[in-house]
Amino acid sequence: MMRVSPILDDVVSLAGCGPFPPKTYGASAPLFGPQMKIYIVQGATGEYSDFREWVVCAFKDEQKAIDLVEAATERARTIFALYKASSYRYKVYKTNDFDPEMEMDYTGTRYEVIETELLES
Repeated sequence: MMRVSPILDDVVSLAGCGPFPPKTYGASAPLFGPQMKIYIVQGATGEYSDFREWVVCAFKDEQKAIDLVEAATERARTIFALYKASSYRYKVYKTNDFDPEMEMDYTGTRYEVIETELLES
């Protein structure tokens, strides 16, 4: 196999899809060593150019993240009802006990859990 460039070799090795062994650093520690899943709770509001999203927090336990999403969503629905009834004049920012940085517009607020790997050295 012909090698195109050392940089490409590194990219292919890091992606784990090449014939080259993974790069190691230090005393034979793999670049992507032991991994742990974490669950990020993310909020979002708006659409198109007004779309905004933010990280609420992260958990090691998926169920805790799901529980927070459900609680924050329920509180956001209550707040949205007041917001809509006031013809969108009710102050909604920072009023969700489960998400102190919550934002809301006429589309409401949505929450989701994002699963990712926490890479530790």
